[in-house]
Amino acid sequence: MDILISYANKYQHLYKLAVPEIFHAACSCVMGQQVAFNVGRNIRKQLYEIYGNPIKRSAILNADLTQIKNLTLERANLLKELAKIDDTGDPKLVLESYSKLKGFGKWTMDAVSILLAISDTINLSTDLYICKNLSIYLNNVMTKKSCHEYILTAKNNQTIVCYFLWRIKKTSVHKLLNNEELGRDDFI
Repeated sequence: MDILISYANKYQHLYKLAVPEIFHAACSCVMGQQVAFNVGRNIRKQLYEIYGNPIKRSAILNADLTQIKNLTLERANLLKELAKIDDTGDPKLVLESYSKLKGFGKWTMDAVSILLAISDTINLSTDLYICKNLSIYLNNVMTKKSCHEYILTAKNNQTIVCYFLWRIKKTSVHKLLNNEELGRDDFI
């Protein structure tokens, strides 16, 4: 785990996104729920083109989200509900309000928390992409449970390890195993 933590720290300037506004981060994560990364990226791209980047609450409140291809009605409704919540103040309290909404579960809460650096101990091991990348890195098929337990060993570095595994391309994990340097193109 220590080597993985050192990689996560070494390369964070390549994969870590600028800290977004909480509403924007929440919307981005909602659009990526339970879909392939490319589908989520296309949904976000369409939304940004129509309503701007970063996404503003006022734009979503007045938006006709049915024109966004692959955005389910359930997620469109969740975006509208998120936009009704005041997102000023303590991000932890805002996230608590978001978490009361149907469709804003633990994965979404943890994903937004990672993007906002809410805590150093966020374990997003339930994310299939993270689990797959960890399996490649360890050369061992990881279950959600074994992935979770392994990431727990990172202690106060769980967030950065998960963020790193969440953003590195699967093909680039092999570069780590060969001690090759990584570049911006190695991350999504």
